[in-house]
Amino acid sequence: MKLTTNWLIANATETSFERGEEYQDAVSKLQKQGNKYTATVHGTEKYKVEIVESADDIYTHCTCPYDYEGICKHIVAVGLNIVEENYVEINSIETIELHANPIQNEDENEPVETATFYEKEFLKARSDKREAFIRMLFVQDANLCRRFLSYIRPPAPPLSNSTDLDELSNEIAARLMNIDLDDYASEEDEDEDSYYGRRDYDYEEGDRYDTDALEEEALRLIQPYGNRTMQALEDGHLLDSARILLSIYEAIFLIEEGVFGEYTDFSYQSTLDTFFNQITTDWIYRLEDKTYTPSDYQTILQLILDRWQHFARFHDEDETAPYELIREDLFSFIIQQAKAEQQFLDFMTEHNLHTSSHYELTKMLCNALGKSDFLLEKLAAYGLDNYKLAQELMQQYIDRDDRNRFVLVAQKASEQYRWQINEFIADQILPKDNLGFFKKIVSEVAAYKGRLDLYHRWRPQATAKEQEDYIQSNKKSHPRFYIALLADAQRFPELLTFAKECIESPDFNNSMFYDSSSFEAAAKLISHLYPDAIFTLYCQRVIKYMGNSASSRSHYQQAVSMLKPLKDIKGKEQSIKAFANELRQKYIR
Repeated sequence: MKLTTNWLIANATETSFERGEEYQDAVSKLQKQGNKYTATVHGTEKYKVEIVESADDIYTHCTCPYDYEGICKHIVAVGLNIVEENYVEINSIETIELHANPIQNEDENEPVETATFYEKEFLKARSDKREAFIRMLFVQDANLCRRFLSYIRPPAPPLSNSTDLDELSNEIAARLMNIDLDDYASEEDEDEDSYYGRRDYDYEEGDRYDTDALEEEALRLIQPYGNRTMQALEDGHLLDSARILLSIYEAIFLIEEGVFGEYTDFSYQSTLDTFFNQITTDWIYRLEDKTYTPSDYQTILQLILDRWQHFARFHDEDETAPYELIREDLFSFIIQQAKAEQQFLDFMTEHNLHTSSHYELTKMLCNALGKSDFLLEKLAAYGLDNYKLAQELMQQYIDRDDRNRFVLVAQKASEQYRWQINEFIADQILPKDNLGFFKKIVSEVAAYKGRLDLYHRWRPQATAKEQEDYIQSNKKSHPRFYIALLADAQRFPELLTFAKECIESPDFNNSMFYDSSSFEAAAKLISHLYPDAIFTLYCQRVIKYMGNSASSRSHYQQAVSMLKPLKDIKGKEQSIKAFANELRQKYIR
């Protein structure tokens, strides 16, 4: 396939194509070798571009970090130069024809094996030449890619027919731990221009992992067991299906992955967890259409309870750890189908399993059995383990009109979780609960979240001095809320003063300290009251921003955005035109 301008337009976004046109002159060292083009593009950094024309497609690669739709601007820039034939052609790769007759050895008169001859030639070639040639072959022949993957992947151990949980889980874990991580690692390029145009973090021993391929391999090895789970279910073997499903779950805990290096948190364990969750969801969904009896599910439940109690074989885990973490919707489904809510609640109590990680399961059981007091008792014991449980505990006390306990939990939760829980507390607390805590929490959340409704709840409980101090304290810490407070009190002259202070701020051109949106928010609220003053401030802002050295495109784009709000000030059409002309004369570009 021949590279054309139409192909570039079709495979790039409109923005990338336009930017590529601008980068045409930034292309250097554009060379053609056979059907492969290589070049360097000078952008933020130096980026290497490679384009290969194959029989059916066009392969492109760039070392820039662009990871969005279509090809990047650097590829477009190189492609446009190729279309215009702005390249140097060097040592074209000729089509290699295998000789019909045996090739003669240079030193001996005996014929040599053709494959041996080419193998030697291949090994003598430079590594970059070999890599480019293989890459070209992969682009041209999809079947060759499949053969390559089959060749490099070790054959998976054969599947057993066992449904014994220990045997199956060990078998699955062994298959997955047999993955050789070295097969998915590649040496980092020591060149200054690395894969993303910069030096990447160094992983252990300089390795980087092809995580997509590694995940695919893990799924390839575990997928047969998912298929067996569903097939056993379709064949009417519920207990066998449950055994295989649980063996997948236990195998995930048996796996000890190799070391990926201290700078990467990638793990195919998460891929396996996702796979198990998908299988579980499908398993439950299919069982909803089956007509098994409660005693059938009782058998599965008893199997789980038995497994729960002897897990010393799991490395570095508490003996019951794996089944404490199993998906609760699976537990809930089996328990409900077995009609064993009381049995399982007793089991959890016996083994002290009422913890924060089991709350939803405990809640389901208690709701089914009507044991709300028991649920509250357990929740109170671990309700501060995380902010969601703390919120649930407070809601329980609110529903029971136990305001004293609500406040006690609220004070501890606020101190422990701050903004994760404070807004919930502010919405629920009343002045009569604890006036000091009420004023503190409501005023803080009002400012932090910019909520006037909370301010209106707080204001009647505060003195006039407290109200004024509160308004002024938000001027720097929460300027947008300060503007809202002034507008709410209809203190418009102070809003105009604030707008002037924004423009006159010494931090005006320091984006780290100056918030232009505060000026715009204040100006918008009072432009109808003080049109002349606000118009003047907008003009001063543009002039101050542009200064005496504005020359870049970004300067002009920002100036235009600063001018747009002027259109909303009534009666200033002619003044806008005059100011625009003044800018054009001063900044000719």
